[in-house]
Amino acid sequence: MNPRDTAFAIAVLSLLAPAVAWAAEVLGGRWEFGDRHALVTELLGRGLDSTPRNEGRERRVGGDVLTLRWAFESDKWFARAHYDRVGDAVRTGTEFARQVGSDRSTVVVGRQWNGHGRYGWTHKSLTSTWETRRTSDGQLVADRHIAGFDVEGPGQSQLEVEYHSGKAFQAGRLLDLDRVVLAGRVKPRDDVELGVEAHFVELDARDGQPLIDAELVDATLTWRFAAYGSVKLAVQQQGIERRRDAYAVDVDARSKNVGRRLSYSWQVNPGTEIQLGYADAFADPNAVDVLVDTNRSWFMKVGYAPGL
Repeated sequence: MNPRDTAFAIAVLSLLAPAVAWAAEVLGGRWEFGDRHALVTELLGRGLDSTPRNEGRERRVGGDVLTLRWAFESDKWFARAHYDRVGDAVRTGTEFARQVGSDRSTVVVGRQWNGHGRYGWTHKSLTSTWETRRTSDGQLVADRHIAGFDVEGPGQSQLEVEYHSGKAFQAGRLLDLDRVVLAGRVKPRDDVELGVEAHFVELDARDGQPLIDAELVDATLTWRFAAYGSVKLAVQQQGIERRRDAYAVDVDARSKNVGRRLSYSWQVNPGTEIQLGYADAFADPNAVDVLVDTNRSWFMKVGYAPGL
């Protein structure tokens, strides 16, 4: 499929979204068209519960949740269109709470290259993403475009570069957002992985006056000392410059914080994992103006998946 056909398919999906959304309230499932297209619908009605997996973690969701997914992929091109509606009555944990009472639409179009390149790369991709999120009463929460480049190479190394531009709702108002994200990882040995992720964020008022300049750097070191055991050390540094006269309360013009996290993980069997660790404070890259106090020094987590 060429880019023109991809754009046409996305436009058709957008026009048919209301009808498909109505059908999804009655039906849910997955449909595949050939070996390149897939359409997925899911509805969680009020009073229903589900425990889907999210990056290896389980979350419990109840209430009115509608999900639509369309995906296309060929050797060179890929595209995705997502629509999520999460009702106000949804019961969920804190990591999913920000999506409650919202409608989110996402369109992704990209070009990829596979094979061994001149400098040892095995995969490259260029991606363009448009994302819009509104609350259930129509309030715009986020409207942004993301341009990304990703390359994978020898030693299971990976480099990602993203540029975000658009609008974000923070501190009770809609702000102009510019964000640059740089991320990389490399495995110098089979049992050691190094990773670095940096966020550089600028938030401006709608009149163009700068409010916040922030950077957040997250470095991790993972050592897998056995087939089922690993130790992970993460250090995070956050620096923020604020325009003090833009705040209703007194704030520091400049601040710098450091967060640390050390964890030990042991997989007892394929379905059981035990994690012990220490954490003092960590920041959410999407909330640039805060360093989240974990309010705990030592922690222990046990995960169990029956039937594995």
